[in-house]
Amino acid sequence: MLDRRLGKIKIKRGTKAEIFQNIFEEGEMVFSTDTKRLYIGDGKNYGGIPISNKNFIVDSPNQIIPINAVKGDIVFNKNLHQTYIVNENNNVLSLVLISDTTKCQQIQDTINTLWDKINSLKSCINN
Repeated sequence: MLDRRLGKIKIKRGTKAEIFQNIFEEGEMVFSTDTKRLYIGDGKNYGGIPISNKNFIVDSPNQIIPINAVKGDIVFNKNLHQTYIVNENNNVLSLVLISDTTKCQQIQDTINTLWDKINSLKSCINN
């Protein structure tokens, strides 16, 4: 059984909008009650730095940023077979491609073609 005599550690909390109206001291923890994310103050930036990133899976013919995404989140697009990390510049979110499984398939196809050519050359040499 949990010993409740030890006390609690509470951190600041509020909605994302409330959090991003403040600059928190370096190392100060803040919890967003609406997005369920944890931020650490850095003494410089409004809202601090998000430390609880999320992974999103989308199925779209376009590159899209999920509504609740923040800098550092990972987005996998099933339709495009691509993985992105969410970046932020001047409070504008963008996607940075970090993996493209279609490129992996193209490389594998090229390797297979080369092996086929090598094997056909081997058969010519052995005859």
